[in-house]
Amino acid sequence: MEPVTLDCDASLEPGPNAPLDTIEHAIRCGDIWAAALKIYFNDAKSAWKGHKQADWESLDDLLGDQRLLANLCRPIDIDPQLVAGALREELSLLEINSRAN
Repeated sequence: MEPVTLDCDASLEPGPNAPLDTIEHAIRCGDIWAAALKIYFNDAKSAWKGHKQADWESLDDLLGDQRLLANLCRPIDIDPQLVAGALREELSLLEINSRAN
């Protein structure tokens, strides 16, 4: 079986009359994006918590110029500033919760 290649730069909004394979393609691209964003956030969260083996690249990016995050957001045409704000808010909530415990 040949590996599946996905052009995730294509529109993720196939429309109501799109063939099933186009809809499945859009779902796969969304799944890939969600998995990549989850890794980005988990890496940032580990660094935020000060784990010794944390990869600081995501946290540095999130708190800095957000070039990596912009690259993650580009294929689905979502505003990286919006995503960054939500991720930073989540990190702040983690900090507040850890102080409360």
